[in-house]
Amino acid sequence: MLVAVFSDTHNNLTNLERAINILKEYPTIKDLIHCGDIANKESLFYLSNKFKGNIFIVFGNIDKEFGLDEFLDKHPIKKIKIFKNLGSIELSGRKIFFIHKKQDLPPGCQLADKDADIIFYGHTHRPWEENYGGIRLINPGNLEGTFCRPTFAIYDTASQEVKLIDLDFFKKS
Repeated sequence: MLVAVFSDTHNNLTNLERAINILKEYPTIKDLIHCGDIANKESLFYLSNKFKGNIFIVFGNIDKEFGLDEFLDKHPIKKIKIFKNLGSIELSGRKIFFIHKKQDLPPGCQLADKDADIIFYGHTHRPWEENYGGIRLINPGNLEGTFCRPTFAIYDTASQEVKLIDLDFFKKS
């Protein structure tokens, strides 16, 4: 099973549209994780209207500044599952955690005595991978395209491979 992982859209609808169009090349992707800083309801509505699968979102610092968290509390969107700080889902037998800032992770990544298979985070805008207490910790970069090129990730739950997609140089392999 393939899962798309976005972060730090920061209202860039042009790059969000580009990313959604790239996902059309992967018709088996039915789940999308966003690691925070979508930033406004227009970007959220665009994402929810254009991506037909399930959407899992954790709030980032900019989402809170723009009041997106309060808006969604009052106006929930059915296909979107919201996590306030740390998201935890299981897809195809893989425990996936996601958060906006990695410094907000609990020590040892323990949640209800279950270890994550993988953890995604955002905030820095920089694609990155490291080992965090024996667990892969991955930043998919940012869709906004500031500080670093616009990127997102595709996670394969079967092989546990993560493919970084650069919006400017995308070619399906």
